[in-house]
Amino acid sequence: MPDDEMSFTMTILIDEDGNIMGTSESQGESDSLGDVVKWDEAKQEFYRERAQGPITVVSKGTVNGDTMTGTWSIDAMGVSGTWSAERTTREIDEETVTEIRGDSGGGDDEPVEITIEGFEARGKELPVAPGAFGNLASNDSGQLLYVRFGTGTPPAIKLIDVTDDEPEEKTVLGGAGGFDGSGDGKKIVAGGAGGFAIVDAKPGQSFGKNLPMTGYRKMVDPREEWEQIFTDAWRRHRDFFYVENMHGVDWDMVYERYHDMLDDAVSREDVSFIIGEVIAELNVGHAYYWGGDVEGQPNESVGLLGVDFELASETDDEGTTHTAYKLAHIYEG
Repeated sequence: MPDDEMSFTMTILIDEDGNIMGTSESQGESDSLGDVVKWDEAKQEFYRERAQGPITVVSKGTVNGDTMTGTWSIDAMGVSGTWSAERTTREIDEETVTEIRGDSGGGDDEPVEITIEGFEARGKELPVAPGAFGNLASNDSGQLLYVRFGTGTPPAIKLIDVTDDEPEEKTVLGGAGGFDGSGDGKKIVAGGAGGFAIVDAKPGQSFGKNLPMTGYRKMVDPREEWEQIFTDAWRRHRDFFYVENMHGVDWDMVYERYHDMLDDAVSREDVSFIIGEVIAELNVGHAYYWGGDVEGQPNESVGLLGVDFELASETDDEGTTHTAYKLAHIYEG
C-alpha cells in the first residue's frame, strides 16, 4: 500500500427506523462511526462527523450496490482526500451487533462497590523482581501492564496476571519505553528505537510492522497554544494549591495582569518567563516550572582541564591507609 494510503474497515448497521450505527477500525484502533452519523435512504448517502481533540473529521459517502465511495476532510488543517470501500458480507454475528448497539445482554451485572476505608492496608506486593517501573495500565482481561526500566538493558513492556495461582511476569514487547492503551484495552500503541507499532495487549508481541508516520501532519497556532498553556498553568494552581486563600493573593487579578503580557511574547521562552512570574506571586516554595518546546541555544566547545592523575596512598593518625587519585601534574596554556 502506498505511504499516502491507509486501510480501514467499517461495520455499519441500519435499523428499521433508518437509524445508523456502527464502528470504524484502522491501524488496530476501533471506534464508533462518529459524533454525528446520518443516512439518507432515498439517496443512499452516508454522512458522519467525528471530533478528535480540537479537530473534526467529516466523511461523506454514496452507496452503489456493494461499493461505497466518498470524501473526507479536516477543515481546520486544510486537508482532504477520497476513500472507497467494498462490502465483504451482509451477515454480522450477534456478538458484534450487541457490541455496536451497546447492549449489556442479560442486564444482570452487579454494581461495583469500593470500600475506601483502610484500602492502603489491603495492598499487596507483586511477585516480580525489584526495579524501576512506570506506565501502569490494564488490558481488557484485567491484567496489569507496565514498563520495566533497567540499567544497561533496554526497557520493555511487561504483563502480570495477579489472579493466577502463580503470577508470573511476562514480556509483551521488548525495546519499548512507553505505551498507550486503546479504550477497550485490547490494543496498545508502543514506541521504541524502531518507531511505533500497534500490537495486542498480551505477551509475545514484536515491532514487526511499524506504523507509517509519513502521512502525519500537525498544525499549531503558537499564540493559541500559548494562551492554552498559560491558562492551564494558572488554573492548576487555582484548583490544587494547598490552601484555598492562595496566600491572600487575588488570583483572578493575577490572571488578568499577566495574561495581557502574552500579546508581547515572541517566543516560547517568553511564555515560560511569564508563567514563572505568575507562580512567583504566590510566594511559596516547591512550586516549579520548567520544560516546553523551547529553542536550543548555540554553544561553543571549550578546552578541558589537562591533568595527569596517579594513585597515591596516605596513612591517617589512626594508622588507616587510604588510597585515592591525586593530581600529579596540571598542564598550563
